[in-house]
Amino acid sequence: MENKTPLIIIIDDEIHVRESLSQFLREFGSYRTITFEDGNEALDWLKHHCCDLCIVDIKMPGLTGIETILEVRKMHPGQKFIIFTGSRFQNIPDMSKKLGI
Repeated sequence: MENKTPLIIIIDDEIHVRESLSQFLREFGSYRTITFEDGNEALDWLKHHCCDLCIVDIKMPGLTGIETILEVRKMHPGQKFIIFTGSRFQNIPDMSKKLGI
């Protein structure tokens, strides 16, 4: 039998951020979560799986959040995202509009 509880993946290079967010979503939102420390790891998983929502840090070493989102969209065009960053120099509203999220 298929699990109907929404699955959220969290992509962030900082372990404390992804684990805290994952715990919060599981305990207070009753969501299933899977965490990834970088975009490549998440993309490998998404080649064979789907999720209801991706929460993506924009500023990560290697594959950035923007690059990750663009690659995910190639595999799953209707994927929904929440983007965030700890950097005050990112213009999230402009990035969101360009990405269509």
